[in-house]
Amino acid sequence: KTSSGSAQAPPVVTAQPEPALTAEDHIKLGVNAKTPSAALAEYQQALRLDPANRDVYYLMGLSYQQLGHSEQALDAYRQCTSGKYSSVAAQHVKRLEKELKKSKN
Repeated sequence: KTSSGSAQAPPVVTAQPEPALTAEDHIKLGVNAKTPSAALAEYQQALRLDPANRDVYYLMGLSYQQLGHSEQALDAYRQCTSGKYSSVAAQHVKRLEKELKKSKN
């Protein structure tokens, strides 16, 4: 009770909303995902939040390869045109192009 004798209302506690995940958060979740499909979902969210991050395409390419989707992997690697994974993505492009060419002959 307050000094005037009336009951004081309890303080209002407002729940803080969970902070939104960043593109980097989604990338980390993708890297640690248990399945390539779950990883892809995280990488797609990362791209939605940060379309300029070309490295995500390299990670997507790896996931597509794990799923056996060589054409999609190739498309993803081709989009990794800058960033720390661009040179290794280019190597994957060359290798996959050779593999796909052999499989069509």
